Amino acid sequence: MFERITFDSQILGGLACIRGMRIPVSVIVGQIAHGASLREVPTD
Repeated sequence: MFERITFDSQILGGLACIRGMRIPVSVIVGQIAHGASLREVPTD
């Protein structure tokens, strides 16, 4: 369903992260929750 989200116990202790990056999904959700625009959120 979410092609860009991965779970790997060898990367970030198994936290959900963006595929090919070591950015936890929780960081992105937190940034948006605190008012960051989509342009301010890292996607590359």
